[in-house]
Amino acid sequence: MIRLLTKDFLAGLLFIAFGAAFLWLGSDLRLGTPRSMGPGFVPRMLSMALIALGGFISLRSLFARIELIEFASLRPLLLVTAATAFFTFAFERFGLIPAAIGLIAFAAWARPDWRRLETLATMLVLLAITIAIFKEGLGMTFPVLRGVW
Repeated sequence: MIRLLTKDFLAGLLFIAFGAAFLWLGSDLRLGTPRSMGPGFVPRMLSMALIALGGFISLRSLFARIELIEFASLRPLLLVTAATAFFTFAFERFGLIPAAIGLIAFAAWARPDWRRLETLATMLVLLAITIAIFKEGLGMTFPVLRGVW
């Protein structure tokens, strides 16, 4: 019974579940042949590969060294979820800079040993890279700071 609670066994089951779900979701698509592929050919083949990989990982875990699952604490889970929700809310209303600052701050607070200076440096570097690539390099039109830029 303890072998069924290992990381590899549960990861394999997750692969199998996702493969089966995608196989079911794509069941309405025409399959076609390898020579004349239909819209469902690649998704079906990838789903079957995912199921096979999941089965292999799960079976292998029954004979490998046991590595039990460690359950996550609630704080990181809640703060990373809050960070994502905050970014979604703030990006539309205030622009990239406030949204990214909030995202990085919430995510940093998820670590029990977060450092202020390290977090500030991460904010500045990520903002500079994001603005350089998406706003200046690709010319995307989104507010960096609503009402200003």
